[in-house]
Amino acid sequence: MSEEPDSPREGWSSKRREIIYRELRDVLDTQQSVMDDIDDKALRTVRITAVLLGVVVPAAGLAAVTFQPLLAAVGVFALVGSAVVGVLTYGESDLVVGPSGEYAVSLATGEGEDWELDFLVELASWTESNAVDIANNGRLLFYTQALFVVGIVALTASMAFYPVMTYLTL
Repeated sequence: MSEEPDSPREGWSSKRREIIYRELRDVLDTQQSVMDDIDDKALRTVRITAVLLGVVVPAAGLAAVTFQPLLAAVGVFALVGSAVVGVLTYGESDLVVGPSGEYAVSLATGEGEDWELDFLVELASWTESNAVDIANNGRLLFYTQALFVVGIVALTASMAFYPVMTYLTL
């Protein structure tokens, strides 16, 4: 015999609670995916920045490559800042993806309480907490990428403007 559409699956006291649980669980899963994407972008930026710094800093010592000093310094500091903020972005990732062991045990052993409602309230608070963490990490990722772009532009300008600055000082 098939279940009626409004009857809950086994384990839930109402269809409404079951639907809310599924929706909140989907939100937590999506939030984890979004945070993974932010972390991935931050780490990729850090890797590219490390490679660029590994090429640019030694190149500054070569006679064939010349940089306008102020712009070059701005570029290097921006790239270093990008790497630092990128690492902070990755380190700040701390989402709640489910109940802790202690909370799960308290739910399982609680007597006479409405465990379903308590669990749904906790799930909702986890999604709100995660949303704040994602917003903060998104902001840090923006700073990481903005500093990266500033670094690239400043270093490029330092190479392009070196001949101009040299000509103007003649």
